[in-house]
Amino acid sequence: MSSNIPNIPSLFEGAGHAKLYAKYRPSYPKELYENIQKYCQQSVANTLDLAIDVGCGNGQSTFPLVNMCKHVIGVDISREQISEAKRAVSNADFRVGRAEDMGFLGDGTADLMTVGTAIHWLYTPSLWREATRVLCPGGVLAVYSYRVHAIHNKEAHHLIWEDFYNNTLKDVWTEHRIHLDNGLALIELPFGDSIR
Repeated sequence: MSSNIPNIPSLFEGAGHAKLYAKYRPSYPKELYENIQKYCQQSVANTLDLAIDVGCGNGQSTFPLVNMCKHVIGVDISREQISEAKRAVSNADFRVGRAEDMGFLGDGTADLMTVGTAIHWLYTPSLWREATRVLCPGGVLAVYSYRVHAIHNKEAHHLIWEDFYNNTLKDVWTEHRIHLDNGLALIELPFGDSIR
């Protein structure tokens, strides 16, 4: 494994963590997926036959895709997260694996690839190569996230920011948090036709 590719599974792979993640992680608004679908439909070549949700975690970002695509595959490095996803989303396929290596897909076979609040964990040079390889002409890579919410209760703020982010996650979170705090503006997309 390249030293540039983060070794993240230990943070997310425990069964207890995966269950809590599935229960408490915020979901995305339906308007997000409506906008993604509209963008995909701008190309007559994009038939929305196959969507790949990389870094799918518990399937939260995968579930809305089944309403707009004929076939959906969620990919995550954590076996426990995939187990939770299979329980939550019955009409999609799930695979344990790295987003940066989708050898199970042929060239130009996917119409849509999504990355929901996971891009900061991925080795983007390899991900961009895989996206270029697997997306068909007119295919779309949609990268999205939500920001960490402001908490106005002092005690809750202390528990979340001081205890959890600055202590519990300090060794793995600090370098990743900057991307979320900046609305992914620091993630550079190498595609000339990308929009924010």
